[in-house]
Amino acid sequence: MSIQPTGRIGSIGGAHNIGETQSQYASVTSQAGIYAGAGGLTVDVGDTTHLTGAVLHSEAAPSKNVVKTGTLVMEDIHNVAEYTSKSKGLSYVYDDEYEQAKRKLQAKEPLSPGEIHTLNNLHNQVGLLPDLSVGTHKKETSVTQSAITDGQLLITDGVIDIETINRDTTQSLHRLQDIFDAKSVKEKEELARLLSKNINEGIHILSEHKHWAEGSPQKIALHALSAGLSAQVAKGDFFAGAVAGGTNEALLPKLQQMLATDDPAVLQAASAILGYATNKTIGKDGWTGAALAQYGTKWNSFKDYYHKVFDVIFVKTDWVKHALKEALITEVNTVNERILLEFGNGDTIRINSGHAYYRDHKSQKEGLPSFKYTNKEDILIAVLSTVLINYESGSLKENSVTNTEISMFLYDVKGKRHYMNVQVDIYKRGQHIDVSNFYPIRFA
Repeated sequence: MSIQPTGRIGSIGGAHNIGETQSQYASVTSQAGIYAGAGGLTVDVGDTTHLTGAVLHSEAAPSKNVVKTGTLVMEDIHNVAEYTSKSKGLSYVYDDEYEQAKRKLQAKEPLSPGEIHTLNNLHNQVGLLPDLSVGTHKKETSVTQSAITDGQLLITDGVIDIETINRDTTQSLHRLQDIFDAKSVKEKEELARLLSKNINEGIHILSEHKHWAEGSPQKIALHALSAGLSAQVAKGDFFAGAVAGGTNEALLPKLQQMLATDDPAVLQAASAILGYATNKTIGKDGWTGAALAQYGTKWNSFKDYYHKVFDVIFVKTDWVKHALKEALITEVNTVNERILLEFGNGDTIRINSGHAYYRDHKSQKEGLPSFKYTNKEDILIAVLSTVLINYESGSLKENSVTNTEISMFLYDVKGKRHYMNVQVDIYKRGQHIDVSNFYPIRFA
């Protein structure tokens, strides 16, 4: 059990985890028997000759080798090298910034872009959560065979099919190497976890773009593939992941409905239980199913959680930066600067950025900080983000101005930073959205 800071001020986390590793290695490393040189081999046993993974070997020509015995019994030895490693437990993370932002959101108070980012970045990583690994497994086998060198073989008591006698004494050992290495096992588990995270995040982005709903055939297939690949990497068993991942995605909407919650921590636990039960039903490792089902819920269905629960659309800053770089900007760095963004569906957003940034609003003339002392890109990112949020949520009314507020830091002429509420005026007319003005209205 460990309790430690998470790297953020006001954040602490702890975990209780039980790791279990089982390793088995049983292999013949050197073969017992009788080894004769160029002079030949002579064996005379009146009773029974019993070879268990042993050889009667000679370097001489077959004419110099004679084995005589009453009865002959030849048995092989089965070698095995196998390991299984898995871990399970619980983790708990508390983050003060997250909790403060969550309380503001529930109280319908304005949120800064940083607070929205905190909510969406941490929502699926705080609270009491299952802490599971996919687990790893590998098994190799071989057979050490009994063999008798070529030559005369006489059985005096009984009958034996000579054709069944293994005569190859040089290729009968088949020794296994010990395959367990703690470092490589840990690396394999981490690789499976990261692969699952990255693929599930990709599924989330693709599904948002394609408008695929939770539980849709497309998402079920993708989740089955994602979990299957992760299980294949960890333990060479695609089926052990595919069934749990696909089943979890198919039933997750029903789980939400039955539990009457959208809390990521609760639903991750429910997915883990579902994945465990699914794999146990088909005779596969339950903890592998539990881990991969949880990963699917954690990194896909609730990648951007708060916009679903509180009707707030979260727009990634990197996307907004990219949009601004791709936008058509006219009369740059003047009061007449205009920014035009075009969507694939024909909708457009036009921002009168020059008028708002280079001319002080009457509120700024009354003592509020001017935009001119704050990085323009930071302001435009905040403004465009709130426009996109309102656009995606469908809250813009036709042929009317929507006044929305954002909170952000502005610098005054002396370089002092102030936390301000900024109003953004958005006008929608058909497929055209105009940001006619934006300006600070009060200290936050």
